[in-house]
Amino acid sequence: MSRLQSLKQYINQRLTAAVEDIFEHFERTITEYEEEMDLRHRKLCELVSRPEVHLQTEAARALKMKRGWVFQHDNDPKHTARATKESLRKKHFKVLEWPSQSPDLNPIENLWRELKVCVAQRQPQNITALEEICMEEWAKIPAT
Repeated sequence: MSRLQSLKQYINQRLTAAVEDIFEHFERTITEYEEEMDLRHRKLCELVSRPEVHLQTEAARALKMKRGWVFQHDNDPKHTARATKESLRKKHFKVLEWPSQSPDLNPIENLWRELKVCVAQRQPQNITALEEICMEEWAKIPAT
């Protein structure tokens, strides 16, 4: 057996052992895990699609956003899933095309950092206070 073949065999054995360890640890296969995540995602989409739940538009109104805004998210698999794309399409959301693995290009990250710092300084004691403080601090951030 050549050195290359020995190396390939060794790598395959190690990968097989790693997969077995992962399976034993999580007690499920990767396919089962993906199916579980897909089910969770579908449930979330159903929840958001309920008529009594208007999370996106209410959040936009609460943040005093004008009409014509564009939705931006990274290319995380849950954002690029067929169900997510279909849900956004049905709601007529404009989605900004965005390159993978580029958080440094995402302008909202700077705002999130500023908001997190301001909120942390005020030390909210419960979820209601957290929500109120977030809204107050967001309103203080200049639009330009």
